[in-house]
Amino acid sequence: MTPDAVVDSGTLLESTPGVVGGKLRLKGSRLSVNFVAKFAFDGRTVEDLVESYPHVDASLFHAAIAYALANRARVEAGLAEEERYVEDLMRRFPNGIGPAEARLLYSEP
Repeated sequence: MTPDAVVDSGTLLESTPGVVGGKLRLKGSRLSVNFVAKFAFDGRTVEDLVESYPHVDASLFHAAIAYALANRARVEAGLAEEERYVEDLMRRFPNGIGPAEARLLYSEP
């Protein structure tokens, strides 16, 4: 983003069906608000995020963190749901997910 541009902060986050499971994410990326919130809630800074993802404008991380703080209960519930999903996958596929397991996983309703 150019320094002179006036940006409506409501345009910095987006949700698209079929992209990152339709979850709210940073515009133009596949980084979900929940992903950024997890980093922030764990004490990481926007500077840390920019260092890890230099192609993403810092304003997008700030927008995600502002959203997460303003909607903390909702975001924390989403993070807990994601954690349960990962735990379930680890139980179901203790040896990891290979091509056969991925086909099985993505063919489930």
